Amino acid sequence: MALSLLAIVVVVDLLFLDVDNVFYLYYPFYALGLILPSSSLEFIYRRKYLFLPISVALFTATVLITCDKSDYFMGGGIYVAMISGLVMLFAAATVINSLSKGLTKFFFWISFSSMVAYLFHRQIYFVIIYAIGDSNQELSIVKALFVAVPIIFAVSFLVQKAYDFLIEKCKLK
Repeated sequence: MALSLLAIVVVVDLLFLDVDNVFYLYYPFYALGLILPSSSLEFIYRRKYLFLPISVALFTATVLITCDKSDYFMGGGIYVAMISGLVMLFAAATVINSLSKGLTKFFFWISFSSMVAYLFHRQIYFVIIYAIGDSNQELSIVKALFVAVPIIFAVSFLVQKAYDFLIEKCKLK
């Protein structure tokens, strides 16, 4: 099915429309997500201490080799970087998950808040800067890291909790 869809897009690209090249960049990952069984993630999870250093090395090598060669990077190196980067993130997450419950809860809190933080971080940041002032430029980074970021995630967490509550309440009716 995934190959059939790809074939249709290629035919449409060649004969009728100009398909954006980004499709060809991301479609293999979309197709792999549909095709690969969830057991493949379990395979990585069980061998996280093997996959983490290998994926970090592969990702780093690919980025270092291709950083000045956009043709190579866009030609295929980007797939190596993306795959190794995804495996690296998954392996790192499984290592972190096995470390401590407190750290796991912290990362759950961050991930739970991340969508709202992504959507509204600039608005929240500017409200914070307006409230605490921006007279000293040297302190701007310190304010951003130690004041604004925790507030952004705290507000985002509360907004996400309120959203989930409203969605759940509307389902009951």
